[in-house]
Amino acid sequence: MNTKPEDEKAKEVAEEAHGFWMEVGRTLDVWQRVEEKLCDIFVTIVQSSVDDVVRGAFYKVININTKRDMIKVALSIRVEDGELNSRWKNLSEKVGVQARKRNELAHGTRWDNNGRSVMGPHFSNITARERYMLS
Repeated sequence: MNTKPEDEKAKEVAEEAHGFWMEVGRTLDVWQRVEEKLCDIFVTIVQSSVDDVVRGAFYKVININTKRDMIKVALSIRVEDGELNSRWKNLSEKVGVQARKRNELAHGTRWDNNGRSVMGPHFSNITARERYMLS
């Protein structure tokens, strides 16, 4: 049976899209582990006798920048070590950069230099034929 070039192209596009979405899924999974480690840092700094309450409060906050600020404030209250605070600042800045990349992947959103959200190329803009091939 001969297949039409369009069918071959559609199949190729579908395979590429599938691979792309698998990578997006893996990336979001890794990001979840980053947030778990941030929570661990917060719990360690707060040193509560009820870790579940502290974890619950941390995860209730959705915004990653607010989570970073929570750690910064807790660290500045608990620790006077300037080097440790400096290391957190550097790590927090790296998390911020990666958070922007994560948001672009997860939501198709980018941020301009003024902190305003700008819709970028949204990954769900695929043709009906490509959607069919992915299902």
